[in-house]
Amino acid sequence: MEIVEKEIVAPKKWFSIKEAAEYLDVGEPTLYRWMRENKITFRKVGDSTRFWQEDLDAVMEVFHSSKNLDKAREVC
Repeated sequence: MEIVEKEIVAPKKWFSIKEAAEYLDVGEPTLYRWMRENKITFRKVGDSTRFWQEDLDAVMEVFHSSKNLDKAREVC
């Protein structure tokens, strides 16, 4: 008998303005500014504004300094 593993995919979680601001650790005014400046993807559901986690994650950028890169090379 063959056992088949099934991956359970959770439905996408919607974030409200307040939840999104908390998730990104920014103030709600910053989030509203990013929306006005088209820096963040959002969706309207009736009168409410919603975000998917992948949209919030896409806003974050990682910047690597050469100093940290050199230090990592020494360790590795």
